[in-house]
Amino acid sequence: YPNGSVYEGRFVAGKPDVQGKITYADGGSYEGAWSAGEITGTGRASYADGSSYEGEFLSGKHHGTGTYRDGRGLVYEGTWENGVKTGKGRLSYADGAVYTGSFVADRREGTGTLTMPDGLTYVGQWRGGQSNGMGKLTQPSGDVYEGHFKDGIRDGEGRVTYANGAVYEGTFTADQRQGQGRFTGADGSRYQGAWVNGRMEGI
Repeated sequence: YPNGSVYEGRFVAGKPDVQGKITYADGGSYEGAWSAGEITGTGRASYADGSSYEGEFLSGKHHGTGTYRDGRGLVYEGTWENGVKTGKGRLSYADGAVYTGSFVADRREGTGTLTMPDGLTYVGQWRGGQSNGMGKLTQPSGDVYEGHFKDGIRDGEGRVTYANGAVYEGTFTADQRQGQGRFTGADGSRYQGAWVNGRMEGI
């Protein structure tokens, strides 16, 4: 091609078709299925930035089921729509974190599970790439929160069961116990009333 790309494979009516390989001037390449001159079907692409994709394509875009690797440790395995992650998938991050669940337009959206390398897990609703809505957060310490989240933090009504057996039920604001809540200590002591910045406020 005039742009320096080189194609090797089948032609039909003067266009790449059925099966072939193209190597681009920038060092990237694609090998797999073609249809009427377009990358459509199953194949493998290696990109100049070190990333790669293996799976289904439609008109040159990731579409269907496939696995993408960014070359720096991030791996996505799942469904695609017109080049973006959409549907069900598993995203493994370079730091060892793993998200399994729903995606919309390349973002975590719907329901899913995030597991962090330190053992922290979140299971629940996602919106805009962050935990939003109802969910369950299990801390490495053993503390478990079940309730409402806003933009990745506890916010709204919820319940915490602490590793030592204590329980708090009430409202949270910006990840802190705030407003009205009921606390039952591991020793059986009880407090019901106002909370400010995570602390009991009142008699």
